[in-house]
Amino acid sequence: MQTIKTALISLRMLLENPNPKDPQDAEVARMMTERPEQFALKAHEWAIKYAGAPVGPLDTTKYKQQAEVKPAAPVESSRYVPYHVLFGVEVPWIEG
Repeated sequence: MQTIKTALISLRMLLENPNPKDPQDAEVARMMTERPEQFALKAHEWAIKYAGAPVGPLDTTKYKQQAEVKPAAPVESSRYVPYHVLFGVEVPWIEG
């Protein structure tokens, strides 16, 4: 039982505190570091659409402050192949 509890806690921590320096998806990490306000809005939209989160306004002021305070760290694009490139999926909110 302790193993399941530990796994669930680890998963929760990963979802609450994503690490853009070691991403599962380079495009999402880039959006998180370069455009945190847009990232927060997209995450909120997906939480409502796919996870049944309550619909309501999202306060993006802390994400605006994050963008002003720290410059975006570059993601080593040669190390990761974005999933939409790898599988040929069209992703309309990703520029380029």
